[in-house]
Amino acid sequence: MNMYRMYSSPKYETEAVKRGWSWPAFCLGGIWAFCKGMWYISLGVVVLGFALFMFMVYFCDGCLANLIINIYGFVVSILLGIYGNEFRESDLLERGFNYVGEIEALNVDSALAEQLKRDEKRKIRLRYRHQPS
Repeated sequence: MNMYRMYSSPKYETEAVKRGWSWPAFCLGGIWAFCKGMWYISLGVVVLGFALFMFMVYFCDGCLANLIINIYGFVVSILLGIYGNEFRESDLLERGFNYVGEIEALNVDSALAEQLKRDEKRKIRLRYRHQPS
């Protein structure tokens, strides 16, 4: 079971963000960031990689340049794996989402389903409290 942090927006959108390591961010890197709406991270990874590539091609021989570019890619993957979910949480808060709470679930879909159940129970309680006597 994993812990998921739940976020909701005023437009009634709900997002679940797993705590800890992010395999999609590690494996897909900048593509993952772009798909999650964090284009600035994706753009930063590409621009920094391209600048490093141009620097290496100009100042180093082919083998050393290839080694450094591969190390760069591996380090970026590790950093996105470690901090990817935290970046996603920060992005959701900047976009107007509110932190709702944490849910322990097997996967994202079951976490979202559990949050939906909690929201329905809360709506029923609010309706019950506001019924005229």
